[in-house]
Amino acid sequence: MAAMDRRFLSKEPIAIGRTAEVFGYEDNKVVKLLRPGFKRTLITDEEAKVAAAHAAGAPAPATHGTVEVSGRLGLVLDRVEGESMLDEASLDTFAMGRWGKVLGALHGETLSHTSDDLPRIIDVLAERIEQADITAAHRKKALDVLAAAPDDHAVLHGDVHPGNVILTDDGPVLIDWIDAARGSPSADIARTLWLLSPATVSAHLSSRRIVLTAQGFFRRAYLKRVLKVAGVDRRVVDAWRLPVVAARIAEGIAAEDVALHAEVRRLTGG
Repeated sequence: MAAMDRRFLSKEPIAIGRTAEVFGYEDNKVVKLLRPGFKRTLITDEEAKVAAAHAAGAPAPATHGTVEVSGRLGLVLDRVEGESMLDEASLDTFAMGRWGKVLGALHGETLSHTSDDLPRIIDVLAERIEQADITAAHRKKALDVLAAAPDDHAVLHGDVHPGNVILTDDGPVLIDWIDAARGSPSADIARTLWLLSPATVSAHLSSRRIVLTAQGFFRRAYLKRVLKVAGVDRRVVDAWRLPVVAARIAEGIAAEDVALHAEVRRLTGG
């Protein structure tokens, strides 16, 4: 890890996330700087994960090590030039089906790659389920379902949604690999289905009904295409839904908390 002068970075961030800010850097690179207060392992873990995904052939940017800028740890990555799918789709709401197919094809292609250098999704989910604020009965049911789930070596992004897709001249690229793992493709599809569910749309949005309608078209088109490209049975995806949803509760996303608990109760019959 090398120290870097702040003057080498762009004055303003080109992207802002919950845990980090992304700044432009020389030679078509960017630096993803961790926000103060977050564990430095978020950066070191992401460095290892995105490097493993890139080495496996998945549509991930290349990494160039870590740097420290004014006491903040950062990850140097290739700059991915283009607009996000979220921005493009928002300007073309009448083509949600087409955009859903694009995401499904990208996700399916990503899942065709394999790696042994990523953490097992079964282990990741089990740890989060243990941490989740759910009843002992629901926890046991989720862990039992997880224990019976098939294992695999597919590259799983862990956070596939339109906001994490950059549309470049050479094709779409996935960014933000902090939740990457390896395992059954169905686990990653189940995760994305939740990310594309009505529970993730703010209840206070004035145009919520319109957004939900567009999201529905997008979600159905995505699911049809990803199942075909990945060669996955919908019933297998459904079998992953309980452990995936139970594990997400541990992420502490307040806006989804009520819906997540309701879904856990529904999936456990309680």
